[in-house]
Amino acid sequence: MVIIHNDGEIQNPQREDFKSRLAASTQVEDISFSTGIPLANEFQMRSFRLPTESRDEGMNWYEADADYLDTYRMELLEGRNFAPTAGADSAKAIINEQAARQLGILDNAIGKLIVKNKGANDEKTLEVVGLVKDFNFESFRNEIKPLVIEYIHDYFLRDYITVKVQAGAMEEGIAELNKAWKAYEPRVPMNYTFLDEDFGRVYESEMKMADLLKVLTVISILIACLGLFGLTSYTTHLRTKEIGIRKVFGATVAEIFVMLSVSYLKLLAISTVIAVPLAWYFMDQWLQDFAFRSGIEIWVLAASALACFGLAILTIFFQSYKSIQADPVDSLRSE
Repeated sequence: MVIIHNDGEIQNPQREDFKSRLAASTQVEDISFSTGIPLANEFQMRSFRLPTESRDEGMNWYEADADYLDTYRMELLEGRNFAPTAGADSAKAIINEQAARQLGILDNAIGKLIVKNKGANDEKTLEVVGLVKDFNFESFRNEIKPLVIEYIHDYFLRDYITVKVQAGAMEEGIAELNKAWKAYEPRVPMNYTFLDEDFGRVYESEMKMADLLKVLTVISILIACLGLFGLTSYTTHLRTKEIGIRKVFGATVAEIFVMLSVSYLKLLAISTVIAVPLAWYFMDQWLQDFAFRSGIEIWVLAASALACFGLAILTIFFQSYKSIQADPVDSLRSE
């Protein structure tokens, strides 16, 4: 999804021609003009109320054309989309579920009149013709907010051109967009971004933290394995004679391995009992910052604990295997 930031380069009389030219391109699936896009801080605020009410409700608001819902694949629950004929729906609006809920018309929103208050003595009555399913247009840290989409009856100086390019044809699509742009405004380069990258920036801090945690996790595991490797090596060396005597008296490899590892596994079990509740607590506290969050599954913590035990057992076995397999006669002779 390509977002072209149009700061007045494509003037009002040119907009429909520009849109028609791109709509005919084989690289372009959908194209829409709007004064807002599904990103934080890309909305204006307006006050809305029912004609019978006196209290205004602050809501996110912007204007869009008849292709907006299809371009963004919004699910229309009730009613209809805007009519494609210019000016046919100049006093119509489409609202999301949260807006209908806040206005108290969720069960019968279609056909209701709402009053938009732009300022002192500046009101406009709109008819609700469509109800769309709630969608998150900000970070998942925020609850879904009420939204009113008004038909774009008069283009603003600054708006957005959303273009859905055919999958696998992004380079060709961008070239087509640039060609169309230069036909109308050759002096100013086309300013565009990608919607997925814009959304990525919303979660940039989480992505950086995830990368940092991955690095710290790998370092922690390496340090733990090196420490366990060294401690096992030292202990095995001290107990070389004992290992030899036990093998002479018929101890199996498994029995000797259990003898060497049981003390470490006890310590690991104690540390797991301490670490798992702490990990659950801090993960839960972090998730509290998000309005939309998943629960912490028990199996994830259990799998992590089992992975730790498995890694510890492999480390101990790798270091102690040579001593366990050694000829007991050589071990006793060296003592």
